[in-house]
Amino acid sequence: MIPFAALLLLWISIWLLVPLLIARNKLARQSWLGEPVTFVFGPETVQIASASVSSEIHWSVVREVRETRSLFLLYYGAQSAAMIPKRFFASAAGIQAWKELIQARIKCSPIAVRGMAARCC
Repeated sequence: MIPFAALLLLWISIWLLVPLLIARNKLARQSWLGEPVTFVFGPETVQIASASVSSEIHWSVVREVRETRSLFLLYYGAQSAAMIPKRFFASAAGIQAWKELIQARIKCSPIAVRGMAARCC
């Protein structure tokens, strides 16, 4: 009975640790993820830039905006989202002005707070 329990524990540990180690390894190879990022919200696009990477998202492709406790997610694909940390904004008034810009620029439902993760993150 004890060898079976030990093997079961080893099997569960492997299934939990291997994905974590793979994700940590991938993250370590993507050094650009730790670089400071700037956001520019224009009338037609959102421009995101760092020292190594830059991108531009047109407001017309944004499908949904979700809000969590610490960030906003701009969904422009089925499972693709741009993350905008709330610390980017100087004050609550800045966040409110940004929310008004979002409602004026995109043609989708209002900013959503959905699920347990949205309330915790």
